[in-house]
Amino acid sequence: MDDPAERRRDPAQPSGPSLTGWQAIADLHDVVVPRISLVGYGLAGLASDLRGDARRRAMQLIDDVDDILRDTRAAVLDRLADRDDGIDLGTHLRAVTVRAADPHRLASSFDVHGDLTRLDASTARHLRAVVLEAVGNAARHARARALRVTIEVGDELRLEVHDDGDGLPEVPPAGLGLSTMAARARVLGGTFDVLRASPTGTIVRWTVPLAPDGATS
Repeated sequence: MDDPAERRRDPAQPSGPSLTGWQAIADLHDVVVPRISLVGYGLAGLASDLRGDARRRAMQLIDDVDDILRDTRAAVLDRLADRDDGIDLGTHLRAVTVRAADPHRLASSFDVHGDLTRLDASTARHLRAVVLEAVGNAARHARARALRVTIEVGDELRLEVHDDGDGLPEVPPAGLGLSTMAARARVLGGTFDVLRASPTGTIVRWTVPLAPDGATS
């Protein structure tokens, strides 16, 4: 007999991990990680008032918090990027975009030009993690009304996440999310840019070269 819970599952929603597990992991990223960040900021404020060994110990604790944040974010994004749900990569990424945009009442669009099945497992995994990070950042922080995700597969793989929000501040933040997306591009021999859009908004552009078989060059 088939499971009624399985029949009720939306096929566009990832099932590996389960929806309950997926939400728990997403909450870890969206709730727990920011709270750990606040602890780090609090420690930094205290450290500024300390001297000598006490200050050095406080700075070591701040470094430890940074390491915990970096490792936690990497683990969470890799777990969210795991896909054993039987749906194709494009459908998965479309669902990710909608899931990020809907709670914030953002109009969202998702377009793919080219064949995502060309991508090898490593490149696809990095792409999933970057889409998760970029659309999540845009939905939560950009104060946008619309979000557009475009993926092009040709001689290179290009991802653009474009929002119509407030745009970049004069001094762009050097957050872990941006540095992680940049690191994923470098690992694959690619580039990562965050650009001002016209007339308003931000474009996140992530590009990696592809060999004819879809592996990164």
